[in-house]
Amino acid sequence: MDSQNKNLDALIDERVARLPESVIDAIESIGIEERLQRISKNHNLHLDKWAILEGEIMLTLLGITDPDDLTEQIAKKVGVEMTQAQLLVNDIAEAVFTPIREKMQSNTASEKSTQPASKSAPSDTTAYRAGENSMHRKDVGEDPYRESIE
Repeated sequence: MDSQNKNLDALIDERVARLPESVIDAIESIGIEERLQRISKNHNLHLDKWAILEGEIMLTLLGITDPDDLTEQIAKKVGVEMTQAQLLVNDIAEAVFTPIREKMQSNTASEKSTQPASKSAPSDTTAYRAGENSMHRKDVGEDPYRESIE
């Protein structure tokens, strides 16, 4: 294995380690491999090209490849024309990226709905303090009932 592949493997390992659990769950829950196999079959890609395509998608999911460059990368690395690469990207967006985004959004929404509302104690900078005369406060910026003279 050459040093470029070692560097890429190290970068992939680092990116995967930094992924939030919700992102990993979303990626694993949609069955990317099966979806990409279906896309490859629909576009008559051989196994070797499908493996390269899957690698490019994973690099994009990890933020290593810019999504804006995905069509060009697929055309170059998979060895297809730009028009077919664009069709592949469209199918991949629909079958992979959109479901992951939706899963992450639903996970975020369900996390927010299950978290109890937190009550925070007033901070030391709060304009209102119980028992304190408002005429003696210097900072009235947070006091909705009193405007600053300045």
